Amino acid sequence: MQSDGLVSVGQVVGVLGMAGEIKVKPLSDHPRRFTEMSGQRVLWRRRDEFRRIAVRTVRGRGHYYILTLEDCLSRAEAEKFVGGELVVTQAEVLPLPAGTYYWFEIIGLEVFNERGDKLGVVREVLALKSNDVYVVEGSRGDVLLPALHSVIQDIDLVSRRMVVTLPPGLESPA
Repeated sequence: MQSDGLVSVGQVVGVLGMAGEIKVKPLSDHPRRFTEMSGQRVLWRRRDEFRRIAVRTVRGRGHYYILTLEDCLSRAEAEKFVGGELVVTQAEVLPLPAGTYYWFEIIGLEVFNERGDKLGVVREVLALKSNDVYVVEGSRGDVLLPALHSVIQDIDLVSRRMVVTLPPGLESPA
Protein backbone atom coordinates (compact mmCIF):
# COMPACT_ATOMS: atom_id res chain seq x y z
CA MET A 1 0.00 0.00 0.00
CA GLN A 2 1.23 3.51 -0.81
CA SER A 3 0.06 6.97 0.19
CA ASP A 4 1.63 10.36 0.76
CA GLY A 5 4.89 9.20 -0.83
CA LEU A 6 5.32 6.33 1.65
CA VAL A 7 5.50 2.67 0.61
CA SER A 8 4.62 -0.18 2.97
CA VAL A 9 7.37 -2.82 3.13
CA GLY A 10 6.05 -4.87 6.06
CA GLN A 11 2.91 -5.43 8.13
CA VAL A 12 3.23 -6.05 11.88
CA VAL A 13 0.95 -9.05 12.33
CA GLY A 14 1.75 -10.22 15.84
CA VAL A 15 4.21 -10.65 18.66
CA LEU A 16 6.45 -13.54 19.61
CA GLY A 17 7.27 -14.61 23.12
CA MET A 18 7.44 -12.40 26.18
CA ALA A 19 10.57 -10.35 25.38
CA GLY A 20 9.01 -7.77 23.06
CA GLU A 21 9.62 -9.24 19.61
CA ILE A 22 7.32 -8.30 16.73
CA LYS A 23 6.33 -10.57 13.84
CA VAL A 24 6.41 -8.84 10.44
CA LYS A 25 4.87 -10.07 7.19
CA PRO A 26 7.08 -8.74 4.38
CA LEU A 27 5.38 -6.72 1.66
CA SER A 28 8.65 -6.44 -0.25
CA ASP A 29 10.14 -9.11 -2.50
CA HIS A 30 13.63 -7.96 -1.54
CA PRO A 31 15.03 -10.11 1.31
CA ARG A 32 17.70 -7.41 1.78
CA ARG A 33 14.96 -5.04 2.93
CA PHE A 34 14.82 -6.95 6.23
CA THR A 35 18.14 -8.75 6.50
CA GLU A 36 20.00 -5.43 6.44
CA MET A 37 17.59 -3.72 8.87
CA SER A 38 19.50 -4.58 12.07
CA GLY A 39 20.93 -1.45 13.65
CA GLN A 40 18.76 0.87 11.56
CA ARG A 41 15.87 3.16 12.40
CA VAL A 42 12.68 2.62 10.43
CA LEU A 43 9.32 4.36 10.27
CA TRP A 44 6.27 2.60 11.71
CA ARG A 45 2.74 3.84 11.09
CA ARG A 46 -0.83 2.95 11.88
CA ARG A 47 -3.39 5.25 10.25
CA ASP A 48 -2.26 8.79 11.22
CA GLU A 49 0.13 7.65 13.97
CA PHE A 50 3.85 7.58 13.10
CA ARG A 51 6.85 6.48 15.12
CA ARG A 52 10.54 6.11 14.32
CA ILE A 53 11.74 2.79 15.78
CA ALA A 54 15.24 1.37 16.18
CA VAL A 55 15.71 -2.25 15.12
CA ARG A 56 18.22 -4.25 17.18
CA THR A 57 17.99 -7.64 15.49
CA VAL A 58 16.16 -9.36 12.64
CA ARG A 59 15.75 -13.04 11.95
CA GLY A 60 13.70 -14.95 9.42
CA ARG A 61 11.00 -17.36 10.51
CA GLY A 62 9.18 -19.05 7.65
CA HIS A 63 7.51 -16.40 5.55
CA TYR A 64 7.91 -13.78 8.30
CA TYR A 65 10.63 -11.76 10.00
CA ILE A 66 11.01 -11.41 13.74
CA LEU A 67 12.29 -8.00 14.84
CA THR A 68 13.68 -7.04 18.24
CA LEU A 69 13.32 -3.32 18.86
CA GLU A 70 15.23 -1.04 21.21
CA ASP A 71 13.13 0.07 24.17
CA CYS A 72 10.58 -2.69 23.54
CA LEU A 73 11.26 -5.24 26.24
CA SER A 74 7.89 -6.85 26.93
CA ARG A 75 5.05 -8.52 25.11
CA ALA A 76 2.70 -5.70 26.16
CA GLU A 77 5.00 -3.09 24.60
CA ALA A 78 5.32 -5.14 21.40
CA GLU A 79 1.53 -5.53 21.10
CA LYS A 80 1.26 -1.74 20.64
CA PHE A 81 2.88 -2.16 17.20
CA VAL A 82 0.47 -4.86 15.92
CA GLY A 83 -1.71 -3.67 13.08
CA GLY A 84 0.84 -1.09 11.99
CA GLU A 85 3.19 -1.22 9.06
CA LEU A 86 6.82 -0.47 8.34
CA VAL A 87 7.14 2.17 5.63
CA VAL A 88 9.85 3.80 3.53
CA THR A 89 9.80 6.79 1.20
CA GLN A 90 9.52 6.08 -2.52
CA ALA A 91 13.15 7.21 -2.84
CA GLU A 92 14.17 4.41 -0.43
CA VAL A 93 12.60 1.52 -2.35
CA LEU A 94 15.17 -0.91 -3.68
CA PRO A 95 15.59 -0.97 -7.47
CA LEU A 96 13.90 -3.71 -9.45
CA PRO A 97 15.17 -5.43 -12.59
CA ALA A 98 14.15 -3.78 -15.88
CA GLY A 99 10.59 -4.59 -16.90
CA THR A 100 9.36 -5.23 -13.35
CA TYR A 101 7.36 -2.81 -11.24
CA TYR A 102 6.20 -2.17 -7.73
CA TRP A 103 2.46 -2.34 -7.11
CA PHE A 104 2.38 1.32 -6.09
CA GLU A 105 3.73 2.15 -9.56
CA ILE A 106 1.01 0.11 -11.30
CA ILE A 107 -1.99 1.27 -9.25
CA GLY A 108 -3.50 4.35 -10.86
CA LEU A 109 -2.22 3.70 -14.39
CA GLU A 110 -4.70 4.34 -17.19
CA VAL A 111 -5.22 1.18 -19.25
CA PHE A 112 -5.76 1.15 -23.02
CA ASN A 113 -6.16 -1.67 -25.52
CA GLU A 114 -3.89 -1.84 -28.56
CA ARG A 115 -6.47 0.17 -30.61
CA GLY A 116 -6.21 3.06 -28.12
CA ASP A 117 -9.59 2.50 -26.41
CA LYS A 118 -9.48 3.39 -22.72
CA LEU A 119 -10.45 0.41 -20.58
CA GLY A 120 -10.13 2.11 -17.20
CA VAL A 121 -7.66 2.62 -14.37
CA VAL A 122 -5.77 0.00 -12.34
CA ARG A 123 -7.47 0.12 -8.93
CA GLU A 124 -5.82 -2.87 -7.25
CA VAL A 125 -3.27 -5.62 -7.72
CA LEU A 126 -4.11 -9.16 -6.61
CA ALA A 127 -1.29 -11.57 -5.80
CA LEU A 128 -2.27 -15.02 -7.00
CA LYS A 129 -0.14 -18.16 -7.05
CA SER A 130 0.39 -18.22 -10.81
CA ASN A 131 0.72 -14.46 -11.45
CA ASP A 132 -0.47 -11.06 -10.30
CA VAL A 133 -3.80 -9.77 -11.59
CA TYR A 134 -4.57 -6.10 -12.22
CA VAL A 135 -8.09 -5.00 -11.30
CA VAL A 136 -9.02 -2.38 -13.89
CA GLU A 137 -12.00 -0.22 -12.98
CA GLY A 138 -13.78 1.07 -16.06
CA SER A 139 -17.10 2.34 -17.35
CA ARG A 140 -18.32 -1.25 -17.88
CA GLY A 141 -17.25 -2.48 -14.45
CA ASP A 142 -14.10 -4.21 -13.26
CA VAL A 143 -11.88 -6.18 -15.62
CA LEU A 144 -9.34 -8.64 -14.22
CA LEU A 145 -6.15 -8.59 -16.30
CA PRO A 146 -3.48 -11.22 -15.74
CA ALA A 147 -0.05 -9.59 -15.43
CA LEU A 148 1.49 -11.67 -18.21
CA HIS A 149 3.81 -10.61 -21.05
CA SER A 150 1.22 -11.85 -23.54
CA VAL A 151 -1.34 -9.40 -22.08
CA ILE A 152 0.67 -6.40 -20.89
CA GLN A 153 2.27 -4.87 -23.98
CA ASP A 154 3.68 -1.64 -22.55
CA ILE A 155 3.94 0.20 -19.26
CA ASP A 156 4.92 3.86 -19.34
CA LEU A 157 5.32 5.18 -15.82
CA VAL A 158 6.08 8.72 -17.00
CA SER A 159 2.80 8.93 -18.95
CA ARG A 160 1.01 6.82 -16.28
CA ARG A 161 -0.26 4.54 -19.05
CA MET A 162 -0.48 0.80 -19.77
CA VAL A 163 -1.28 -0.81 -23.13
CA VAL A 164 -2.75 -4.32 -23.14
CA THR A 165 -3.92 -7.04 -25.48
CA LEU A 166 -7.07 -8.46 -23.98
CA PRO A 167 -7.16 -12.26 -23.69
CA PRO A 168 -9.93 -14.12 -25.53
CA GLY A 169 -13.21 -13.65 -23.73
CA LEU A 170 -12.29 -10.21 -22.40
CA GLU A 171 -12.31 -8.36 -25.72
CA SER A 172 -14.73 -5.47 -25.72
CA PRO A 173 -17.10 -5.07 -28.64
CA ALA A 174 -16.01 -2.52 -31.25
